[in-house]
Amino acid sequence: MKLDFSLQIQQVQKLLMTPQLKQAIKILQMPALELQEYIQQKVEENPVLEVIEEQENDIYIDKKNFDKKKETSNEDIIDWQEYFNERHYEEVSFGKERVERDSFETYTKKEKTFWEYFEEQMGMLNLCKKGEKIAEYIIGSLDENGYLRTSVEEIAQNLGVKDSEVELVLKKVQQLEPGIAARSLKECLLLQIQYRKDAPHHTQCVIENYLELVGEMKLPKLAETLNLSLLEVQEIVDYIKKLNPRPGLAFASNMDNRYIQPDVYIVEHGEEYMVIVNDSIVPRLKINNYYKSLLNHGNVQEQQYIKDNLNSAYNLLKAIEQRKRTLQQVVEFIVSYQREFFKHGIKYLKPLRLKDVAESLNIHESTVCRATNGKYADTPRGIFELKYFFSGSLGSNCGEEISTMGIKKRIIEMIEKEDKSKPLSDQQIADILQKEGVNISRRTVAKYRDEANIPSSAKRKRYK
Repeated sequence: MKLDFSLQIQQVQKLLMTPQLKQAIKILQMPALELQEYIQQKVEENPVLEVIEEQENDIYIDKKNFDKKKETSNEDIIDWQEYFNERHYEEVSFGKERVERDSFETYTKKEKTFWEYFEEQMGMLNLCKKGEKIAEYIIGSLDENGYLRTSVEEIAQNLGVKDSEVELVLKKVQQLEPGIAARSLKECLLLQIQYRKDAPHHTQCVIENYLELVGEMKLPKLAETLNLSLLEVQEIVDYIKKLNPRPGLAFASNMDNRYIQPDVYIVEHGEEYMVIVNDSIVPRLKINNYYKSLLNHGNVQEQQYIKDNLNSAYNLLKAIEQRKRTLQQVVEFIVSYQREFFKHGIKYLKPLRLKDVAESLNIHESTVCRATNGKYADTPRGIFELKYFFSGSLGSNCGEEISTMGIKKRIIEMIEKEDKSKPLSDQQIADILQKEGVNISRRTVAKYRDEANIPSSAKRKRYK
C-alpha cells in the first residue's frame, strides 16, 4: 500500500465563534448585578467609554440609524470619522426606550452575630479574668447552630486549666441563652426545658431516652413504653417540637444575607401586563469627547488605537442592547403564555418548555436558556426566578397537559385540609387526583410530597 502526502481544498459550514459573539453570549447570560460589574470593568479598560452621570443631560443615539450600520467582525471596521460627522450628538448612549426607575436600596439594621451577642453579655457572668478567658474560648468555639463541638478536655488542655474549671464556666455560659453551648441535641433540648419550666410531665424522660421514637413519630410504641395515653404522648411530642434544635440560627449573620435584584419587572396595568427590563442599575455609557476629537487631529497610531477601542465599545453597546431585546421578547412571551397564572395563581401555571419559547420567537433553545438562567422577575404575585415558569407536565383524561407545579400545589392543599387523625396516604392522594382527571401514580405523589418536605402519613398522624 502506497502512502503519500497531498493537499485538498474542502468547504465546510460551521459556526465561527468570534470575540464579538462570545462577548454577546456572555453578556446575555449575566444577571443585572453581574452585568453592572462587567460594564464597570470594561469602562476601566477602554478609555473611549465613559459613564454618564445622573446630572448630565442625555442625548440618546438614534438607534434606527445606528442599527443600520454594518455589524462589525474581525474584518469589518466602522468609519468612525464619517459616523460622527453624520451626527451632531455630543454623547452616545443606548436606550431611547429606556425606562427610568428610581434605584432602590434595602435598608436593614445591622444584626449581631451570636458570637458578638454573647461577648457583650460576658459581664453578666461575674467571672474572674481566668473565667472570662475560658468563656471567650467557649464562645469562639461555637458553630453556627450554637453547639460546642470542642470537648471540655481539649479546651482545658489548650488553656492550661482544669477540666472542672471549664465545666463550671460552661454551665454559666449556657445560662445566657437556653440551648446555647450544648454538646448534643439531647443536651440542647434539656437546657431549654429547664429554662422554660412549663414542660409536661415525662418530657425530660422522653428527651433523655426516646428521641428516636419521637423523630420517627412512633407514638403508640412510646405510649406503651411509658404506660401513658396517646393524648399525653401527643402533648409531650408537640411540646418537644416547639423547642429550638438550632438556637444559634436565631441570631442573624450578616455574611448569610442574600439580596435579589430583579432583572425584569412585570407590571399590571388594568387588564394588561407590561414587561420592563431593569437596566436602572446598569451604567449608561457614552463616547469620550476628547478621544473623539483625536480622530481628526491625532497621528496614525493614535487614530488606529482609538478606532480599535471604538469598535470594542460598539460591540459592547450592541451586546447590551441585544441582551435587553432578547430578555424583553422572552419575558413577554412568558407573560402572554402564563397569563392565567398572573391572574389566578399557581394552579393555573401551564406546562412550558424552553423549546416552545425558542420555536415561537424563532431563536435557538440555548439562547432562551441563557436569557432566563439565574434571572428573576418582580411580578404582581411576588419575585420569581424565570426558570420557575418552565415546568414539566402530566397528562389528563381530557387530553390536556397539566403543569407539575400546579399538581404539587394541589397536593399541598389536600394535605393541609386533611383530617389529621386520618391523614391521606400517597395512594389516596393519587386516587383523588385521578378522579380529578390527572394521570398520576402513587410513586409520583410520594416524590412531589418529599420535594415539598412533607412527611409521610404515618408521621403526620395526630391523636385527638
